[in-house]
Amino acid sequence: MEYNTRLMEKEDIDDILRIYRGTAGITHDRASFEWQYISNPARKGTEPQIVAEEIDSGEIVGFILSTPWKLRWGAKAYHATIGSDAFVDSNHRKRGLYNRMAEFMLSRDTSALGEVRIIFYNVNIKNASTSSADGFETSISLYLSNPKRVAEAVYDIKAGRAMSSLYSALRNANSARRTRENVELRQTDIGSIQDVYEKWRQHNELIHTDRSIEYLHWRFLEDPTKRHDLHTVIHNGEEAGYVVSSVSEAFGEYALRTAIISDYIIKGDDPDVFEAATRQIVESYDDVDVVMARAFATPRYQERLRRIGFLESLRFPLSHWIRPGFFALRIFNEDFRNAAVRDEWYLTQSDCF
Repeated sequence: MEYNTRLMEKEDIDDILRIYRGTAGITHDRASFEWQYISNPARKGTEPQIVAEEIDSGEIVGFILSTPWKLRWGAKAYHATIGSDAFVDSNHRKRGLYNRMAEFMLSRDTSALGEVRIIFYNVNIKNASTSSADGFETSISLYLSNPKRVAEAVYDIKAGRAMSSLYSALRNANSARRTRENVELRQTDIGSIQDVYEKWRQHNELIHTDRSIEYLHWRFLEDPTKRHDLHTVIHNGEEAGYVVSSVSEAFGEYALRTAIISDYIIKGDDPDVFEAATRQIVESYDDVDVVMARAFATPRYQERLRRIGFLESLRFPLSHWIRPGFFALRIFNEDFRNAAVRDEWYLTQSDCF
């Protein structure tokens, strides 16, 4: 078979959605696709969406998709792209199609990729788009609200009983210390969250997602894939930040109802306040199987997740289930020449497409 790689056209979307369903087992409808790639307020219209087609049939058999993103570093804003989705139809794998698409993308005008291109990938996957990229290791933290259900979904019934007992012991050990901060959560709106962000960024020198009002509306109010709950964090009667939590019907390939600590900013980066707010959110979701968070770029928060009872994907026992990840950067702007270290970034789950 012979293949052609080219830029995606609007007429290709239905074929891409077919590959999602047939190859990836993901229900990605047109509304969610257009929300992520077309309605995105960071979109300039030049971001490369690459497809591979089988020449004889004209059938789309693979794609690499780029999510537009806007980063802020100090007083400057930068256009970026996130390499968010890439699949090859199962009948056309092991023919180098992914690398051909990646090479086609990188051979074009790299200005379309933004000042920096971000790629989240598993460390055991090497390909043309990541082999020469800089970056650092990442992790996911999971709180197993229903460890028996999780283990049964991932392994089997017998493992479910064993893992439930093991996790309960680990969670109890990690949760022995508990912050006594006077913290409460109140329902809030996008405008209040944006106000918190604007105050925070005035004194923050880390690279982060620019949380403009347009971005926040798009990310948390217009998202057709999840329900997002917006919380103001109150500490000793005063506003101390915000947390956005979300609910998804599936975790990866498993049919596990999942709550997500999606985004957060805490005044003064106070780990006690972060812990108390996160603990309240975990305890409020009594109908989910898993609570997920990412704080790999904020070690003081990562430690507090462990105290609550979260397990890290880089540590036993999750390391036997979840492959380690990597935050890879392809840098096209000299401003980012020293950006490939974790300490320069502020990242939450909502940044990790």
